Amino acid sequence: MEKRIYYHDTDAGGIVYYGQYLCYLEEARTEFLETRGLSVAMFKERGLGYAVRQCNVTYRAPARYGDVLLCSATLTKA
Repeated sequence: MEKRIYYHDTDAGGIVYYGQYLCYLEEARTEFLETRGLSVAMFKERGLGYAVRQCNVTYRAPARYGDVLLCSATLTKA
């Protein structure tokens, strides 16, 4: 998914706060499910839940106001 960086995503210098990237990854995870006809609500209605067990992030360069990021999620184990 593409994620445009808005002013509210940034600090006073126009750079994205490092913790904000986890929100973008959560949005990508939701998009991953929905493009496959699934949803978090559907899992919840069926009494199923899932949680992030581990997350590793490598920051390559700062994202800035106005940038468009490509965020993706993949299933590695079911």
